[in-house]
Amino acid sequence: MKDINSEQLVNEDHEDIAKHAKLLSTNEGSAKLSDEEIMAQSLIFFIAGYETTASLLSFSFYALALNQNIQDILHAEIRRHFDVDKEINYDNINKMKYLNAV
Repeated sequence: MKDINSEQLVNEDHEDIAKHAKLLSTNEGSAKLSDEEIMAQSLIFFIAGYETTASLLSFSFYALALNQNIQDILHAEIRRHFDVDKEINYDNINKMKYLNAV
């Protein structure tokens, strides 16, 4: 039973690949991006990624500024985790439960 299902999935995958290949071959002669269009698209992707990160950080800092008690708890947790001898890295940041909750 398992072999029949596996064989059916493989056949469906081959059919999908064939459909994609046919679609690509029919679109091969259609529009291509110029260097300027590629640069413009790259810039848009960069700005879009930057803008969302900046918005998230701005809102987070604004929310912390409005809630001094949460800011104090978070500050204490950061101080506790990063004494003089601890390194700031991804693993140590992930150990901070309150930071992840905020």
